Amino acid sequence: MAAGGALSGAGFTVSLLIAARAFHGAQLDLAKSGVLGVVIASFALAWAVNGAIGLLSQQARLRARLGRAERIVNLAVDVEPCRDHPARRR
Repeated sequence: MAAGGALSGAGFTVSLLIAARAFHGAQLDLAKSGVLGVVIASFALAWAVNGAIGLLSQQARLRARLGRAERIVNLAVDVEPCRDHPARRR
């Protein structure tokens, strides 16, 4: 999931379209360079995240995937249907 989040920076085609509509000349070249630089950085980040995940133990990877469940606390209060029903109160 972390690598997928890092790779989500690769949605650069819309950025290039917006840059092409908004800029001209040297500014367009700078915008394209910036967008392509971010794409390369996102792939490098994804590679690093996958490498870090690979270094974790099997137990740590499972705990990261599944999380830790907290104990369920029952907050319900037992009631007597005859005594506590609003229609039967007088």
